[in-house]
Amino acid sequence: MASIQKRGPGRYRVRYRGPDRQERSKTFSRKVDAERFASTVEVDLARGRWVDPDRGRTTFRQYADLWLETLDCTAKTRESYESLLNKWLLASFGALPVQTISYSAIEKFKVSMLGSGASPKTVTNALNVLNPILNIAVRDGALFANPAR
Repeated sequence: MASIQKRGPGRYRVRYRGPDRQERSKTFSRKVDAERFASTVEVDLARGRWVDPDRGRTTFRQYADLWLETLDCTAKTRESYESLLNKWLLASFGALPVQTISYSAIEKFKVSMLGSGASPKTVTNALNVLNPILNIAVRDGALFANPAR
């Protein structure tokens, strides 16, 4: 259950416990925003849709590196994946926290790839690399669902 505390003039702190029983808090300048956040957290926890905000701040590059480390394939396939990662995916998503990657961001990425002269097959190949990386983020608790699916 989330609780709201007044912390001074125009300061409200929402405190709650995640499924891991770790206490977290977030501060707001408006009470209505604090109440909305508290309600959202309670509903997400009840439905099992809560996502750890600390893990959501992990960058796409970190998950891409983890994916590459655990990848079991031939040298030629790895080279192809690394090429797609370096040329397209890391340039667009590398520094972004995974929680900010949305379906619309991926759609814009596809359009920009096609606008840069990439073939439809190259776009498909890039998405085939993006998908398992975001699946790792889902399994790690950084995302509720994979926006590339």
